Amino acid sequence: MIMSIHKIGASAALFILTAAVLTGAEVVSIPPTALKPADYASNNLPWVSGPDAFYFATGSATAIDASAVVPLSNLPDRIRITGLAVYALDNACGAGQGMSVSLVRHDLDTGQLQIMAEVKTDGLACQPGRQLLEDGSVEFPVIDTSRASYALAIRFFQGNDQVRFLGAKLFFEGFKIIFQ
Repeated sequence: MIMSIHKIGASAALFILTAAVLTGAEVVSIPPTALKPADYASNNLPWVSGPDAFYFATGSATAIDASAVVPLSNLPDRIRITGLAVYALDNACGAGQGMSVSLVRHDLDTGQLQIMAEVKTDGLACQPGRQLLEDGSVEFPVIDTSRASYALAIRFFQGNDQVRFLGAKLFFEGFKIIFQ
């Protein structure tokens, strides 16, 4: 616990005790409706964004990107990301037809994109139905809003309505300031 005492006014005798307390595990949920196609070409393909799924309804043989910036742009500064959990549907069961979901950090000083956590459906044994994919090993885990921006990036390896993003959870630990 970090403690500090603040004096109010030049001659006031009133003191306020403040403490920064570790909050424990917390979660930010990212719904499918937070996603949008990542570029103009992808936006012109038939895509669906509803409360239960985001996917491209096309037979494209090339990779298609989508991204979610909200609510990741509202992450509190200095929290520690502890994991990423993604809910997906991959009924394609074909090589190269899955998706990858990455939590990415854009370093504003260098312009470099850095993957913090990533999960993929491709390469898994065919498991039709809803899947939970998790990554608890996070690179650059401390959020630094003065130096970087953050987003969830999704790559559909092929446009296929059998591969769907159903939502994600971002786990973190942070601090709260309490006044006594």
